[in-house]
Amino acid sequence: MPSYLDAVRERSLDVMSRGAPVPELLSEFAMTIQSQMPPGTLIGITIIDQPGRAFRHAVFPKLPESFRSQICGKAITPELGSCALAIITGTAIESPSIADDARFDPLSKKVFADHGLLSIVSTPALNSDRQAQGCIAAIRQSGMPLEKSHRAIIDQAAVLCGRIGEYSRTLESNQIMQDELQHRINNLYSSIGAMATLTQRNHPDPAEFQKVLGARLVMMKRAQGLAMTALQTDLADLMKEILAPYTADHLVQISGPAFTLIGEAASAIALVTHELATNATKYGALSRLGGELEVSWSILPSQANPKEFEFRFVWLERNGPAVIPPSRRGYGTVMMNGTVRNSFGGSVAFDYDPKGLKCEISAPLTSRLGHIATS
Repeated sequence: MPSYLDAVRERSLDVMSRGAPVPELLSEFAMTIQSQMPPGTLIGITIIDQPGRAFRHAVFPKLPESFRSQICGKAITPELGSCALAIITGTAIESPSIADDARFDPLSKKVFADHGLLSIVSTPALNSDRQAQGCIAAIRQSGMPLEKSHRAIIDQAAVLCGRIGEYSRTLESNQIMQDELQHRINNLYSSIGAMATLTQRNHPDPAEFQKVLGARLVMMKRAQGLAMTALQTDLADLMKEILAPYTADHLVQISGPAFTLIGEAASAIALVTHELATNATKYGALSRLGGELEVSWSILPSQANPKEFEFRFVWLERNGPAVIPPSRRGYGTVMMNGTVRNSFGGSVAFDYDPKGLKCEISAPLTSRLGHIATS
């Protein structure tokens, strides 16, 4: 590795060993590369998020915050310009004239023009598996191309940048897991409390209470295990297992065609169902005796393309407390949407009907989700 990158490498090792965030490191890295570039060249570094769908970090030390804010958080699509294309294709993308380049959408062109930036070379930062983790952008305030020696410097820096990007995404993934674990622990305590209260009302005899509650806790443990294990499974069996703790005191109906969920999709559906059930024990139909729950799924022609099919999963509560729409999106709602989207390209919609909550999951019927079971 070239000597001018030694300090960045040492700093990177220090940051990674402490589990520290990367924005400050990226800024130092960008300035180190820029010191090796010809006058009029500005260096920026972008790092993608954990799912690989948007820019998580965008660091451009010599440009105003207004420039960075136009990139950070944006979805990575071909229309966003050379940095997005470099990440998508895994190859360097050059634009000698941004204003005349059809690969940039009008908004992106305006952002560059507003800051007097005329040309760009975007080099992907790849990891050891040749997967893009981000991009190094060499932006010019003139249309003059970079010399071969300067491109070689960026190529060398991109190797280290790929490692930093991979670390950043791992750090983000770990934080997501920690947040989800804390959320699930809180929910678990709430669910046990709600279940104990409901069981005591219906089984006041101490011996009977202990027996019934113990059996329900065992079922809850099994449901929790299913929610954390990504195994191919029959959807009906999965629903029966997760909802078994609630069937004694509530009317729970489960229906739908025989359907096998694949790997990560099975875990995602289990997590979402467990989250819905937890909320229902605290606020919904499963929080009172006689509450009703209907869970169903179907395979329908896609509304976008009748030649394709769509999976639809519906959770419908009845005979519970009057439903009050939430004032904000909580962690659970965000988690459900993200889990379904990232696992099998699905979407989640809620209907806060005062008579009962309705949650609907829709997704294209693809191999990421599962298949209709055959006998």
